[in-house]
Order: sequence, then C-alpha cells, then structure tokens
Amino acid sequence: MAFTRFILPIILLLFPFIKAAPQAPTSTPTPICSPQSSLRVVSPTQGSTITQLKTTSLDPTNIEIIYCSGQYFKTRTVDISVWLTRPEHINGGVLLAKGVHPDNKDAQAGFSSYRFNVTIAPWGGSYGTGERVLRFYETTTGFYTAMNFQINSVNVTLATSG
Repeated sequence: MAFTRFILPIILLLFPFIKAAPQAPTSTPTPICSPQSSLRVVSPTQGSTITQLKTTSLDPTNIEIIYCSGQYFKTRTVDISVWLTRPEHINGGVLLAKGVHPDNKDAQAGFSSYRFNVTIAPWGGSYGTGERVLRFYETTTGFYTAMNFQINSVNVTLATSG
C-alpha cells in the first residue's frame, strides 16, 4: 500500500526526465527511381561497353535494363519498347523488347520503374561491334491525352571477347 501511495507517484514524476539510450540512425535504401533521380536509363549506363562472349554457336548476350519513368501525378507510364540502332540511324534498328510493363521494383511511391533483361543476338552470322544507341520508347497517358511517347537513349559500345 505504501508503494502505490508514495513511491509510485514519485516514479511517475521522474518518467519525463528519463531518456532512452541514443539509437543509431537507420538508413533506408533510397529507391533508384525517385523525384531526386535525373536518370531515366539507369542500366546500362551512358557510354558503357556491352561485351558479347564470342562462340562458334553464336550465343546471344543478356543485359539488364533498369529504366525510371518520369511520369507522376496525373500521368502514368503504360509500357516501354527498347531498340538497338546505329548512331546514324534515327529510324529502324533491332527491336530488343516490346510492350514491357512497369514492375516498380526500383521506384519510390507514386513513380514507376522497369527492370528486365534483353537479349542481343548475333545477326547476319556475326556479332555486331562498335558504337550503338539503345533507344527507349515509353508509352504514357493521362492529363487530357490519350497516348504520348517519351524517347530516351544511351550510347553504348558493343564488343566481343573469346
């Protein structure tokens, strides 16, 4: 009885002055695709070299694509298609992926991202080498428009080894 009458009120008065041990700040990984990100094509990077392993059976090479959509608020991304072209060719090229939908694995809430692999296969019986452009055609919609296209690109170099 004495505890609840005299000591408990004193302990309760001291609670505001008791401080917890300082906690180390926890870092949450920043999504690759966020409002702070200015990159649309995250991987492969601008100027990177894609090395194809040269084999007698002309095996294809897989590369990972990470793409951040710039759409938000009243607009949204629908899908993207990826083309591989020579720098001097504005139209045409090799279609690597068509109509890929966002998976949002790398996006902050309210934003969209894509992560998938594409295959670069030898054509005409040999591996392509030299300067190339990966072009990303993003289909977007919303805010008084039915369909729009955003085009982003990165310059890459195709090389072989083996």
